[in-house]
Formats: sequence, C-alpha cells, structure tokens
Amino acid sequence: MKKFAFCISLLFTGMLHLAAQSTITLTFTAVKDGVHQGVDSILATNLSRGGDTTLRGQDTVLVLDHQIGIGKPLGRSTTQMVLYPAYPNPARGTSLVRLSVQQEVSVSLKLYDLTGRVLASYDNRLCAGEHTFQLVTGCASSHLLVAESSGERVTQRLVNAGAQQGDCQLIYSGFQPFSQQFRLGKSAFTWEPGDNLMFIGYSGMDADTLTGAPVQSQLLIFDISPFKVYPPGAIHCQPGGPTAVVSVLNPVTGKLWMDRNLGAIQVAAQSADADAYGDLYQWGRFSDGHQCRSSDTTYTLSSADQPGHNLFVITPNSPYDWRSPQNDLLWQGVSGINNPCPIGYRIPTEAELVAEYQSWLTQNADGAFLSPLKWTVAGMRLHNTGQIIGDGFGAAYRSSTLFGANVKSLSFGGGYANVTHDSRGSGTSVRCIKD
Repeated sequence: MKKFAFCISLLFTGMLHLAAQSTITLTFTAVKDGVHQGVDSILATNLSRGGDTTLRGQDTVLVLDHQIGIGKPLGRSTTQMVLYPAYPNPARGTSLVRLSVQQEVSVSLKLYDLTGRVLASYDNRLCAGEHTFQLVTGCASSHLLVAESSGERVTQRLVNAGAQQGDCQLIYSGFQPFSQQFRLGKSAFTWEPGDNLMFIGYSGMDADTLTGAPVQSQLLIFDISPFKVYPPGAIHCQPGGPTAVVSVLNPVTGKLWMDRNLGAIQVAAQSADADAYGDLYQWGRFSDGHQCRSSDTTYTLSSADQPGHNLFVITPNSPYDWRSPQNDLLWQGVSGINNPCPIGYRIPTEAELVAEYQSWLTQNADGAFLSPLKWTVAGMRLHNTGQIIGDGFGAAYRSSTLFGANVKSLSFGGGYANVTHDSRGSGTSVRCIKD
C-alpha cells in the first residue's frame, strides 16, 4: 500500500492551506508503464471514522467538504467542466491534456508563461465528452494552462523539465463522447481534516491502493501494473494468472485483508460463488500447484519444506501432516517459510480470525458473506482421501496458529461459525491479511 504525498507541483489556483481550507478537491487518474490508463472505479474509504463511497468513471474528482450542507463543489459550474491535470508533469517536451464537459459549450484553452504572455491557444465549441490535446512545452521552463468556459476558469501550473527550444503548441488530438467518463461528486462519508483515507483504483483485473491524510487539493495517480507481487516460483491455478491483489477494510476490526481468497477469480457475488472459492492449501505448503482443486495426489510424505512436486499429499496416519517430521516454523508471519500470500500479506493468526467472525452480523455463512470480506462457502479437501467436500455449504480458513500437531482454522456453515483445530494435511481456503 502506497502513501500519497501532499506537496506536489499540480496545485489548483486559489486553493489554500489546511488552516483556511474546509473543502479539498482530489483529482484521480492512473498510469500504466508511463501511459495514461483510465480507471473503472475508485473505492474511497475513511479509515479514521468509517464509511466509504464508490466513484465510477475513467477519471474522477472527489470533493471532501467539512462544512455543513452540500454547497457548490470547487471548480463546478453549470457546464461541469473538468480540466484534468496534464500528464506527465513535469514534462520533457510534451504532455497530455484532457478536458471534459457535460454539455456543448465554447471553450478557450491558453498556455501562458509566468509573465502573462500567451504562448499557445485553442478556441472552439466542444460537444459533451472528453477532449484530448497534445501540449508541446519546449518554449519555456514554467507555464500556466488556463481553461475558460461560460465564466468558469480553471488554472493549473506545468513545468518543462526538458530542453527549452521550439514553439509551444496546443494540438487537438481526440474526442470521446460523454458516457460517465468522469464523476465530480461529494464524499458519501463524514470527513474532517486529518482523517486517514484509503483509495483503491480498479482497472480491469488490475488495481492500486493509496492511503494518506490529504491537507490540500491535489492529483492522485494510481500505478496500474500487472501483478508481479507474489513470491518467486509461485504456481497459479487459474488460467487468468495470479489472484488480483486488492485490499478491503473491516471497519470494526480495523484490519486490511485481500478482498478474495487466494486463487479466486473474483470477489464473491454470493456465498456459494464457485468463481470466488479459490484454492485449497495444505497447512504450511507453498503455492507449488498442490493447492489447485484438480491436482493429483500422492501418499509419499515429504521430509523437506517444499516437496518438489505439485501433488496433494494424502495423510491417512497420525499426525496427519504432509511433512515428516513436522515443522512448526512454516507460515509464521509475512516472512514466514512458504508464505503463499503476496508481498506485504501473510496468513492471519487465530486471534485475527476470531475478531473477524465476531464482527459479523450473524455467526454463520450468511454473516460471513455479508461482511466486508464476503467470505465464501468454498468447502475443503479431506486429508485422508483428497476428496473435496462441503463446497456450497461450508468452509474452513487457515490461521498461522498451532494447536499441538494441529492448527487453528475458522470454520462456518449454515448455522455456525467458530475457530477450531484441524489437521495440517487437510486442504482449506486461504485469505491473506495485510501485515
């Protein structure tokens, strides 16, 4: 999880410091490999006070207002024009500028130097939607980009970090009809200056998380990248590749978890959602392929922490562990041996699982699904036969906590939820917690 910074070059003209600022405007965008990447939605959560809101659209402007009443969001007029911060900024010769309007309107874009001289301009009547421009910034070191429409005026500062040569230009380069391309809205939760906020930006199967306590209006950039956050050598059972790494907060416990089981294709749409079941791990084993629900079996126990194969080890004899002798050091903490979770996550402890199920509205499968984590009845794999049972009716989720030769697990079904102990050789679901 990344902390976002508050002192950046993209400031909106007229914004004041926290001491005088009861309204903060946050503008979001995303990049992938240095190229602008629209986000599908953004989940904004107040970690300090609870509450969340979801913003939908490729880019968004969120207004945090500490004042009583709704009022008029900053930068909003009858035209609802939004000038997105140019990217990149500072630029090395060129930047992408995007402007959205919700109705047909005359718009003027002008690029000034710090003396007030007009370096480039564009004037035209634009229809509703998002309009893009290529900004060539080679003629000066600092600029002011001003967008005006129907009495509304928005300004942002740009810096040229490249060579200062040639003419400045504003080149119209594209248009996309308006269809919820952006949302300019108020937060749906109580906010006060100093509150710690979390933002998760989603783009397809990719996501990025930012946290911080904003003190001024600013641009926040999600880095949407393919997931390369699992330990080296991890085998992923789904044809789509690694499980998406997206955090979800339980506001009662204050803990951040992955929003789906390891191996799940998606967040659960219902308690018995097969696409959200995920894999079934023998306790302490790495993601070596044994966790795949269709993996073959073997009766041969392993004397090493990693057996060197992708087979589910059947354990019909006491102590019902795939490893002989047992190793109590597996899965202990974020740096634990064979931790299958993505970087920064780990297997939860017994206490963390207890706190989780006690926060549910009802201690059963219904309460599990209705919780922020949307736990599923993913079933389990028997240690003595390798058969998968109970999927659609119940589930067991591992902890890192030992109980003699066994380990503690969270189990729930139609009429129960509790933490009990189970053999290390059984195959159960894994839900990772943020360290």
